[in-house]
Amino acid sequence: MVGDKFIFLCVVFFVWDWLVVCVVEGELRFEEVLGEIRAVMLSVPCPYCGFTPKGVVAVGEIVVCEGCGYSYTVERGLTEMGGEVIKRIVENVLGRFQVSVQGEISRSVVVFEEYANTVLEELRRCYRSSHRLPSREELDNMLLVYTESVLGSIFQAMETLRGDHQQIGLAVERVDRRVVSLSVKLENLVSILKHFLEIPREFWRTTILPHVRRPGGVSLIYCDFEGKECSIDIDEDNLREGVILGRETGWGWRIKVQVGGEARILRIGDSTVSRKHARILCHDNKIFVEDLNSKCGTYINGVKIELGGKAQLRNGDIVKIGVGTTFRVSMR
Repeated sequence: MVGDKFIFLCVVFFVWDWLVVCVVEGELRFEEVLGEIRAVMLSVPCPYCGFTPKGVVAVGEIVVCEGCGYSYTVERGLTEMGGEVIKRIVENVLGRFQVSVQGEISRSVVVFEEYANTVLEELRRCYRSSHRLPSREELDNMLLVYTESVLGSIFQAMETLRGDHQQIGLAVERVDRRVVSLSVKLENLVSILKHFLEIPREFWRTTILPHVRRPGGVSLIYCDFEGKECSIDIDEDNLREGVILGRETGWGWRIKVQVGGEARILRIGDSTVSRKHARILCHDNKIFVEDLNSKCGTYINGVKIELGGKAQLRNGDIVKIGVGTTFRVSMR
């Protein structure tokens, strides 16, 4: 009996020592943590306790939380989710990476909480504009610039700290000067995160966590049948979904702009414009025009876009579809 207890205790001590070694010698990859936060937020966690459903919640579906029994929909989940729930979600995510949010580290994970809040705002924006949730790939692309900005800012703070603590293990991968991968030894994580607390709170948003400047919208300016200048205004939400330029069926070959579920018929006509000719869309916080395999081509400032290709738009550019339909781009 004593021998069994001794063997049991030896096993316990061995396993405990193995776990400690794994935690101390392990690494935390920041881009993986941020990716996990995006995945969890996309699943629309319970707005009451932060419990994550097994899959992405479908629009219109009523979810009964397995953690607390609270019933909610996508709309209620996105609307009701607040700061305390965000904290619980971040704690759960970090727990999956062997990081326990207790003691002094609990005040140092605000960098992840800020990121989760930004993901939530993007999900709300998408839901408001199209009454749906984005796919995982779409969400990753929507937040690509912001994610790289966060990684770059964390890296700068790490480098500052490493100047006084050369022993801190730090690995960074860059692509065209952009930080795309960043990892640190778990034993140094508390020191790294505590360093953020030394920076004044009001300084984070502009330096440590700069928010991505999103396009405010676009106006397409054209001249109607009478030569009068007119414009079609497209807001940022519809830009993310994509706006179709094309030709209406029937007599007159009227030009139309498909914005969301609404077709706006313009006071111009052109038989050389395809029914679905080109698309204007926002991607990675840049605005592009994409040719939709049109018959007569799409041009920017007189230069033809490759069939089925796309090119970035800038303020003042002239977009031509077909032989004679032109729009001047005005960015807000």
